[in-house]
Amino acid sequence: MKYWMVLLGASLTAATASAPLAAMQDVAWPSGFAATAAAGDGWKPYRAEGNGFALRLSLPPQWVEQTNRPEGMMFSAQDPGARLILQIRQLEPVNFNVQEPLPNATIQEMRKTVASDMAERGYELSDSGQVLSAKRVWLWNEARMTDLGAFGALGPIGGGQTWIFSATPHSQRLEVNYFVLHARDDSAAQIEGRVREAGAIFKAILERLTVDPR
Repeated sequence: MKYWMVLLGASLTAATASAPLAAMQDVAWPSGFAATAAAGDGWKPYRAEGNGFALRLSLPPQWVEQTNRPEGMMFSAQDPGARLILQIRQLEPVNFNVQEPLPNATIQEMRKTVASDMAERGYELSDSGQVLSAKRVWLWNEARMTDLGAFGALGPIGGGQTWIFSATPHSQRLEVNYFVLHARDDSAAQIEGRVREAGAIFKAILERLTVDPR
């Protein structure tokens, strides 16, 4: 999210260098990302370009790239049932590059601003953190979707959950959005199972995503 990155840039200038940052910060995946889906030969490679960079990723074979992407998106795709959705925003330059995990205090301070911003967009923030994956620091926010209007065309949606991952490869703001949508009559067990399935797939996608200059 843009406000997350703006606040991060200001916070980095005030972060202390007296101790290793990794020693002051918990580093972990969101709770639903415990497993990793096997990305075998059946996964299909995709490529998107923007702002002088090439983004490469792989998706499960049944997934479909969306050519009619939402405004501001560099890449968008979903599973056949339109219940698992991936959206990647256009890259934007930033004047910093997060190469090491951040202190707990920095994450918690940024979370206050992120929670307010997300509430205005129809999300209820439930957790925040950061993780190291493929030698990259990803800051993440997990939220419950309270406004499902953007997904109304996909049918009777009863609820949803989103994870927003942000990183700064080559001093570019990279934001990866994952969505899990639930039907109105889904049971708690069905929702829990879908979140576990989604987390494993989303984690595998993120671990294999690369961004390089064209």
